Amino acid sequence: MHTAMSRSWKILSLAVLATLFITAVWLLVERKLFGPAGGPHEISLSGLKKGPPPEPGEPPKVAWAKPHLSTTEQQTFLDRDFQIVRTVSALPAAVLKIYTVKDGGWLVMTDPGKRLQNTDDIEDLTLPTRRLIFAGVSEDRAFVFYEMEGVMHSFILDLFELKSPEVAVGLWRGYCEGSAKNLDDLRRRAARGHCY
Repeated sequence: MHTAMSRSWKILSLAVLATLFITAVWLLVERKLFGPAGGPHEISLSGLKKGPPPEPGEPPKVAWAKPHLSTTEQQTFLDRDFQIVRTVSALPAAVLKIYTVKDGGWLVMTDPGKRLQNTDDIEDLTLPTRRLIFAGVSEDRAFVFYEMEGVMHSFILDLFELKSPEVAVGLWRGYCEGSAKNLDDLRRRAARGHCY
């Protein structure tokens, strides 16, 4: 009986370890914690055709350089003089590419006030699932604040470092509790920890 119980404990221990290992690998892959060698992933217009194509209707995946960004780091990033952008076409080319599919021929984001694909009532699959609320651009950085339809209606804040007109580094993507009316409102929400 002692041997059978000992064998059961060994099998149970191995099963728990295997489950933990598989979960850790899944989290690393899903959360993009495996960054590319040499630093954060740079998104370049010259690299449009590299790698497998994205899923239909979805933009290329971004390996965000910082999976977690503290409230203080968010405030520091947003504490700049930004030129506010209210149309998708006014985004810098390197950032615009991130919201583009089908070899640059289709945007997955639309301008404020335009129709958005609603997952509960799909009438037109060509409608984007993301809608710009506003964005900000400065000399070396940009942010994009938008809403996204899906299983849940989400408000998302993407932060980018602009290395050149053609290269942007995806720094962080955060989900915010509700919308913001303007940059000051977004800064207040970030300071209160409403984007994570």
